[in-house]
Amino acid sequence: MQEQSNLESILAIDPGWHLGWVKVFFDSNTKMVTLQGAGTIIGMEKVLDWIQEAEADVFVVEDYKIRPPMRDPRNNRRYEHKWDSGDTMRLIGAIQLRARALNAEYVLQQPAVKPAGYGYVGKEYKKNRHDDLVHQDDATAHLAFYLVKNRKCLPDVLRRR
Repeated sequence: MQEQSNLESILAIDPGWHLGWVKVFFDSNTKMVTLQGAGTIIGMEKVLDWIQEAEADVFVVEDYKIRPPMRDPRNNRRYEHKWDSGDTMRLIGAIQLRARALNAEYVLQQPAVKPAGYGYVGKEYKKNRHDDLVHQDDATAHLAFYLVKNRKCLPDVLRRR
């Protein structure tokens, strides 16, 4: 008797003005993924339109927290948020609302998981990248981390054919 496939769609998102995303189908029986798409959306209106149409069984989203300044100002490389309108946080809320409307699982991950996620996909994590693929790569790192930690996949899950 053949085992029935148990597919679910997983959408990983690096939110912001430059929103990176990657979507896969995941088979929980074989622990294999099939890429459905990936890309970067630029600009608030385009990002909101994309969120409004996004569909998945699971949304994995990089979280965004306003952290306090560090004690030693020489080590404080964080954005200060003075007069910031909070666009990234608002987008995270829009994604959460979309997931809720679809009755989808919604998972927030801290940015600190990216180095491990990059390692799972066989790449080195580099801080302060500014190339065209950085947000898509960050979303992929979040997806890899989710698959390993939440779906008990082997770390090479996104490198297997």
